[in-house]
Order: sequence, then C-alpha cells, then structure tokens
Amino acid sequence: MASTMDFNTDGIVLTGGLANSKKLTDRLTSKVDGPFGYDACISKEAAENKNLADSQVAGDPDLILFHNLETANAVGKAIKFHGGAKSGGLLLGASVPVTFNSRSDRAERRINSLLLACATGSSAAHL
Repeated sequence: MASTMDFNTDGIVLTGGLANSKKLTDRLTSKVDGPFGYDACISKEAAENKNLADSQVAGDPDLILFHNLETANAVGKAIKFHGGAKSGGLLLGASVPVTFNSRSDRAERRINSLLLACATGSSAAHL
C-alpha cells in the first residue's frame, strides 16, 4: 500500500486503512504490506535503505494500492506518460469491477481496462 508515510499511524487517515487492507490476505493468495512511500514500493534499494528488506513485496510489487483516487490517478498518469507503461484502470470493491479511463486514453488502454475487469470479475464477488 503506497502512502505518504512509511509507517502506520492510526490517527492519520492515509495509513489507518492498512489494517483493513491486510484483512484481505485472509481471503486472497496475495500478500499485502505497507504502508510504504512510493520509492520503497517500487525500488528494492529504497526498501532496503528504509529497513524494509524483510518485506515480501517492498521493491517488487505486482500491484500498488493507493489511499485515494486522486493519488492513484496522478501516479498512474505519470507512469503512463513518463514511463510508457502498458496499463488499464480498474476500481475494485464494488459489487462488480468498474473500469477507469481518461478521456486522453487510447484504445489499447481501454481494452486493457476491460481485460482487467474480465479477469477479476468472477473473484470480485468474494471480496
């Protein structure tokens, strides 16, 4: 889970939701860990420098959870435009997957969003 802070502080809304996210691991085969700053999420070196080397996901995530839509949107667009990422937008937690696309998205990203929704659709009801 990406956050503005690298530690959980119950009084801060940005990190307080981590406990709920970790409850998902009881129902999923995935591992959820954090909060981590974005650098520790994507860089093994940064994770090690922040004493997070014991984490199974820090520095090598398959998925990054953000604390709100605005942050996810900003980081997603930065990765898409500056990093050339192949991506799709998807909101989980509703009764069905919801795709998120920008008006600037090309057909490839819109199709990727639909593929992600189809891939998660059957399991979303169990979350």
